[in-house]
Amino acid sequence: MRRTSLWRHPDFLKLWAGQTVSSFGSLIGRFALPLVAVLTLDATPSEVAALQLAELAPGLLLGLVVGAYVDRLRRRPIMLCTDVGRALLLFSIPTATLLGVLGLGHLYAIAVLVSVLTTFFDVAYQSYLPTLVPRDTLVEGNSKLQASAAVVEVGSFGVAGALVQLLTAPVALLVDAGSFVLSALSLAAIRTPEPAPTPPTSHQNAWQEIREGLRFVLASPTLRPLVGVRATRDCFVYVWVSMLMLFLIRELQLPPVLAAGCLPSGGSAR
Repeated sequence: MRRTSLWRHPDFLKLWAGQTVSSFGSLIGRFALPLVAVLTLDATPSEVAALQLAELAPGLLLGLVVGAYVDRLRRRPIMLCTDVGRALLLFSIPTATLLGVLGLGHLYAIAVLVSVLTTFFDVAYQSYLPTLVPRDTLVEGNSKLQASAAVVEVGSFGVAGALVQLLTAPVALLVDAGSFVLSALSLAAIRTPEPAPTPPTSHQNAWQEIREGLRFVLASPTLRPLVGVRATRDCFVYVWVSMLMLFLIRELQLPPVLAAGCLPSGGSAR
């Protein structure tokens, strides 16, 4: 039997379009958020580094917990709720700026909460595609999603710099918020029914699964160092990127549109 191309799968095309727009907005937000601290709140280097780590920490600390609970629920409602939640959280930053009440505590809280919701979204997203498309098209689906994400990553920094330059950093975050709204709308438009999650065995609960997963990772001679290397790398890369951004903006006095072009590709990626 000849395999049907995903170009003819309307629900996959909705998911693909929504996630491409969302990835574009997220990269703009990752560039604009630290610039809110730098340009609007005159944050110190340690405060900017702390903001970057606030974005990273929930993903490292909550992955196993989120995975255990997402495994018990339908994925698409989780993705919808997290998209809407992230849009509302990001919208609060330009609103607080307009009202003159924005502070670093607000930014830290938003960074942590958005990162928590992103962790839920990412875990659900990874297991949602196999429920949407036939198994023999999974490679094609993942290839299309990864290809569009790579293209977006290359072009997003320049656009982010231009938006911050023209609109200011807090207003540029509205683009990120809007991308989450479009992602939620694309998910809501999907008509393919999602199968019910497989119920856990009667003797298992989420915390038991989390402990088992943690023990498995720590006991594995392969996974343990991989997790340690990834966590260490991400922490230092996030701090390094924040210091590079400060150097470009404050020491070299580059405008945001030029500073964006100096950042390494992927330095602010989700």
